[in-house]
Amino acid sequence: MKRELITEEKINEAVEAFKSELKKRLNQKGYNSFASSHEILGVVDEECNELKAAVHKNNLSEVRNELLDIAVGVIFGIACIDSDTLDW
Repeated sequence: MKRELITEEKINEAVEAFKSELKKRLNQKGYNSFASSHEILGVVDEECNELKAAVHKNNLSEVRNELLDIAVGVIFGIACIDSDTLDW
């Protein structure tokens, strides 16, 4: 299978889309930390389930949106860990 090269411009656009989605979610839900690593897992797992459903529907727009949601959960989870805010 031939794989196409992705341009740096497209990578940068994806990073900007992530940053925009993160800001949107933080404005909606606030900056309060996840409570635990289990909560992080629950959020990311739920988003992964939604990604699987979008893939099964073969809907690339939904797949893209779910990938952004996963990225937001993962990066926010890392920020919570790095801020030492988790109870367990």
